[in-house]
Amino acid sequence: MKELIAKYLTNNISDEEKKSLYTWLKEPENQKVFKKHVNDNNILNFTNTDVNTVKAFDQVLTKIDSLPTARKRQLPLWFRYAAVFAGLLMFSYGLYIVIFNSKPKTLPQITLQLADGSIQVLDESQAEIIIDKNGQEIVNHQFNKLSYKQKIKKEGTIVYNELTVPYGRKFQLVLSDGTHIFLNAGTKLKYPKAFSSKGTREVFLDGEAYFSVTENKANPFVVSTDKMSVQVLGTTFNVSSYKNEHNTSATLVEGSVAVYETGEKYSKNESTTIVPGQQVSLKEEVFTVHEVNIKKHIAWTEGKLYFVNDRFENIIKEMERHYNVEIINKHTALNKVRYNGTFKTETIIEILDVFKKNTEFEYRMEGRKIVISER
Repeated sequence: MKELIAKYLTNNISDEEKKSLYTWLKEPENQKVFKKHVNDNNILNFTNTDVNTVKAFDQVLTKIDSLPTARKRQLPLWFRYAAVFAGLLMFSYGLYIVIFNSKPKTLPQITLQLADGSIQVLDESQAEIIIDKNGQEIVNHQFNKLSYKQKIKKEGTIVYNELTVPYGRKFQLVLSDGTHIFLNAGTKLKYPKAFSSKGTREVFLDGEAYFSVTENKANPFVVSTDKMSVQVLGTTFNVSSYKNEHNTSATLVEGSVAVYETGEKYSKNESTTIVPGQQVSLKEEVFTVHEVNIKKHIAWTEGKLYFVNDRFENIIKEMERHYNVEIINKHTALNKVRYNGTFKTETIIEILDVFKKNTEFEYRMEGRKIVISER
């Protein structure tokens, strides 16, 4: 009978097979089996089809009305209700697909604020030369990257630009000294259009960024955050310092870096130095150094979410940035539960469903908000 149901759902059933199917549907238990197949078929096909509940309902009615009069009287009343239910299910699941399994048509905007106060919206599908209000060339924009001309400012006032990358987005930047920076979601970086020939090459970070710094012993590179500064000569490292999350850390991939509190000056003897494979974090004005899994801390540069014994409360923050959603966790006991996992192409719903297999909780979707509660 499964074969007949499949034929009916795909509109490949003959008149004789229809008669057999309707005779079988007279039994209440068989009706339950049929309803389950209808629901399963809808769910399997929603991800690849447009949701049109009116058309779906009309198709069911057309099939019913095409039967001989005697057969129409034999058709159970529940079948019409099942059609309505299937339509409602298609609409609800369609909303889920549109909101969480598809890329939104209008993504949050990446912006560049110039020294003259003007703000440029960066479209990743475009390539252009960005100019200021006076028509002066500022930077070359190539899709998902900004590249400044290689030059050193010998004198005069340092001119700053500020790049803002919202939740759900990532972007790349090449500074005037050749330093390559990869900015994570929810990040702001303030930096000079051209560095001075004297002193340090300083940039200001709120968020997370991966740096590959061009070596220049005469002009050390400094990343300043709200709480901590990182100084290097030439190296590769990751700095994470989101003001709204109250955590600051630097993870070293190659070379050597020294960290010290923002507002202080670098001191070889008093600053904390780390080597590749180490991370230094600042908590309650105390620097702590420990060995870390480098892959975990730079996985975001490859578009991955990499969790290794991470608390759920920290995982939520990463998913909010990555998917540009708001997650409200009303199941507070869940915050301390730790999870492992690596995700790249999965939707946020698929990730939550994976976590649900190990821990009991429920969640509901409200637009771009997800509310988690106890089961």
